[in-house]
Amino acid sequence: MERVVTDNTAYAPSLEYRGRRDLDTGRLYWRVAALDEGNNEGDYTRPQLITRIRRMEVSVKGTLRRGRSSRVMISVSNFETAAGVSRARIRISGAGVRRRTTTTRFGWTRLALRPTRRGYLVISASRRGYQGASIRLRIR
Repeated sequence: MERVVTDNTAYAPSLEYRGRRDLDTGRLYWRVAALDEGNNEGDYTRPQLITRIRRMEVSVKGTLRRGRSSRVMISVSNFETAAGVSRARIRISGAGVRRRTTTTRFGWTRLALRPTRRGYLVISASRRGYQGASIRLRIR
């Protein structure tokens, strides 16, 4: 896949290539060998596994207005497969609202919210094995 000789003690390959089979699965193996001054190659290390962290996406259905109670549905999905992320922690803050909840096994939750101020409402989701995601809603 890639063979690099560097004078540095650290090297990170570019993971920007789309369509590469190893990057699509999220698994990448690497190994290292040392070179001496005469370019003699030493033994390679055992292959090590690097896994890519999965990404998720947050979406909201429903509208919110200041001073009015409204029901909203928050869904959290896997960015690559669009499947729902179960048991994701949801934290809602801003515009006079502070709530915490988790998603169902299908990746959504339904809440009644009542923003008391104007400004922004931040809905953030987190789950082990996933990169955190958030969305900002403007409340008028």
